[in-house]
Amino acid sequence: MVTEKDRVTDDLQKYIKKSQWDRAIQALDRLTELEPNNAVHRLRAGDYYLKLGAPQKAVTAYHQAADVFIKGGFVVKALAAYKMILLRLDPQNKNAHEKMQSLHGQARQQAALSQPYIITAEPPPPERTAAPLNRESDAVEESREAVSEAPSTEQDALDEGVIGVQPFNLEEFGSGTKPPAAEPVPVSEAEPATAAVSDDHSSGGFEIERTSYAEVGNSAPVPGPKPEERRLTDGLPLLSSLTPDEFSEVAERMIHFQYPAGYRIVKEGDTGDSVYLISQGAVQVMTKVGNREIPLSELRDNDFFGEVGFLTGRPRTASVITRTDTEVLELRGEDLKAIVEKYPRVRDVLEGFYKARVRDTLSKVKHTGP
Repeated sequence: MVTEKDRVTDDLQKYIKKSQWDRAIQALDRLTELEPNNAVHRLRAGDYYLKLGAPQKAVTAYHQAADVFIKGGFVVKALAAYKMILLRLDPQNKNAHEKMQSLHGQARQQAALSQPYIITAEPPPPERTAAPLNRESDAVEESREAVSEAPSTEQDALDEGVIGVQPFNLEEFGSGTKPPAAEPVPVSEAEPATAAVSDDHSSGGFEIERTSYAEVGNSAPVPGPKPEERRLTDGLPLLSSLTPDEFSEVAERMIHFQYPAGYRIVKEGDTGDSVYLISQGAVQVMTKVGNREIPLSELRDNDFFGEVGFLTGRPRTASVITRTDTEVLELRGEDLKAIVEKYPRVRDVLEGFYKARVRDTLSKVKHTGP
């Protein structure tokens, strides 16, 4: 039996193929009435308002999407929506700045479900000054010493959680919301991605057709992981471990990127010191063994990575390939250094998560049978 949602969705696809953006927005408005808890409809409407040259209506649509995300507890997705407004449309939008900063309280509420993973670093005494950025802390050094004494298989396992991404040249690629032309991924040597890379490299960009949270018939957003399912790559405990001022500084400096499925974001051996937070999508972490690429792990919504490249300056130890259309928030190394100089405790928080990941990984390796 064909439902009204099915009919409107079919109409929407027809309008998109014909570039009838005004009618596509009308269809999205109807889908929003049918699925009020699905923020993706408002995000897509914002995208199409931009195609129609109506930036203020796009801002309104993105704000509406962020409100739905906040109501559903999707803090990182809401943060990404606000960054779209501030980076692409209205950098001085006071409402977006204020609401983005207020997300810190929501992040603390959400992360309270995963207290074991929250790293608490005490505020530094007044006389403390920032440590030189080229010196690793005792916490990181202790963790590295523990790893250096372990077999190479343990080091391979450790690398699984410390992958980073090479930042783009923002001057070359404009607003930073789209990457350069994608490099083909040798899918025959790796686990295949869910979609092919776009062949349209004329502008170095692509168009993401945002997927729905309601693909299985549930109009509400998919609930977040249960407390016991939270992982040490979960960005909510990381964000909630910051003070309100630190969070605001981090949020303001983040840049929003979109990648198509099958896009190789970084090659193994690249250098880079940015930290990344996935707001939507999934990436596959791969490493080379001989002439083949072997999957190590998959990171998804809310996961963060890249902090070890910042803390240690080591080259990236694996490749990162998008499995689906993926959106990330990047905090470039130069901006993170400026934040650490202003708030030295931010480095302590990152080191705390790194140390926790090392211990967690080594524990799993030791309890894994032959």
